[in-house]
Amino acid sequence: MWSFDRPVTIEKPLVTFPRRSIGFYALTGQSVITFKERLVKETIIEALEEIREQNPVGRILLVADNYGSHHANLTQQRADELDIEFAFIPPYSSTLNAIEPLWKDLKREISPEIFADRDHFSAFLTETFLRLSHRLSFVGSRHSFQMFKGCADHSCAMPPTRSTGREKSVGGV
Repeated sequence: MWSFDRPVTIEKPLVTFPRRSIGFYALTGQSVITFKERLVKETIIEALEEIREQNPVGRILLVADNYGSHHANLTQQRADELDIEFAFIPPYSSTLNAIEPLWKDLKREISPEIFADRDHFSAFLTETFLRLSHRLSFVGSRHSFQMFKGCADHSCAMPPTRSTGREKSVGGV
């Protein structure tokens, strides 16, 4: 806001939230958001377990960036046990990850809000993420959705790291 005759300031209390969010945007299945203190292989594994708990049937294809904890042997081993398959997007290609527009809209909805405390902030994030995740429009065009569905059938340009040939939920993290 601005004014011609005097400066206008708006006080907005800062709520610090010392947690990292991990989101799973399911194109087919149940989306998940979880909050962790740190993003290390152990917390990524916890997130994978939460994703599997919310999506108990079938294999899951998870489109992910090249964050080191996603590639860790321990993470990959647990993903195999949970029947979760990673498809890594090329470096600097965040536009290929369907969850990125969802994060952008989530940030847009957060910015005007004032939160009383961390619990209110966390609840708002969770509710907003899950509400926004129901919009298939985040995958872009029908062609983009077909590309990700193609990954589920092992016919995409981003080859998955493992293959068992069963049906999958498709999502991004």
